[in-house]
Parts: sequence; C-alpha cells; structure tokens
Amino acid sequence: MTTATAAITTIPLTMSSREIAGLTGKEHRHVRRDIKKMLANLGLTENGYAQTWTDPQNGQEYEEYALPKNLTLNLIAGYRDDMRLKIIDRWMELEAQERKPLVPQTYAEALLEAGRIAKERDALKAENRELAVKAEALDRISFAEGEFGQHEVAKMIQVKPGVFTKF
Repeated sequence: MTTATAAITTIPLTMSSREIAGLTGKEHRHVRRDIKKMLANLGLTENGYAQTWTDPQNGQEYEEYALPKNLTLNLIAGYRDDMRLKIIDRWMELEAQERKPLVPQTYAEALLEAGRIAKERDALKAENRELAVKAEALDRISFAEGEFGQHEVAKMIQVKPGVFTKF
C-alpha cells in the first residue's frame, strides 16, 4: 500500500559506465573490462549492474553498467588523480540533485501531480471502507459465544451466507 507521503519516488543513484568513460577519457570497452575485473575480484556477479543501452542514432543495443557510488569510487581508485577528481565531482553533483525536492515545474505538471495524489487518496479511502467492513465482521465473530455453523455466523454478522463463505 502506498501513501501520499511516498508520492515522490527515489531512484537509487548510479553512474553508467558510459558516463565514467566520458569523464575519464577512457574507451567504454576498457571501462567495461575494468568493471568486470573489479566485480570478479570482489566476488560480485554482474547481475544488477549490467544493463542494455540503446543508441538513439542507430537503434543498436550495447552493454553498459550502472554502478552505485561505492563501486564507482572503488573502480576509479586505480585511475589517475585527475580522472578520480572528475568522477568525485560528478558524484557530488548527483547527490546535490538528489536532495532537491521533485517539485512540478509547470502548471500542467502540478495538475497532473494533484490528480495522481487525489486518485491515490480515493483508492486508500475505498480500501479503508472495505477493511472497516471486514474488521467489523471479525469483531462480531470474535465476541460470539458457542459453536455455530457458517449459516448461523452469517446471520449473526448480518451478511448473506454466500458473502460470508467468500470472506
């Protein structure tokens, strides 16, 4: 169940191997090679890090990696000082962006967000109504004394026997 406070979803920060290659001036295939070696040395699999990138110009798919901060810094620890600094500066930019609240920038975005929140609120209200009925039925059952069949219990909680059996 989601709540209105969880309206803004957070996406884990990662840096792609293509971005690392661009910042360090290394060829992407060499960065991928270094990442594979690093993951193997750390006893980690490529699952969760390897992904596919589609080139918008030719539509071809290529392998790339999305690394969290700790693995990115570990990878570039063996690179030159100037390369490390570029990566560290970029991580600082990413983290600064993460702290900014995701506020709608246009009137249309604000309306869409308000509509989404209202829809979520309505769904929660409906769920609460449904759960209240079930809770009331369970309260009635828990305070009933003696042994009764399904038909008698359905009468006691004032629901149709078929509805009670489904419940």
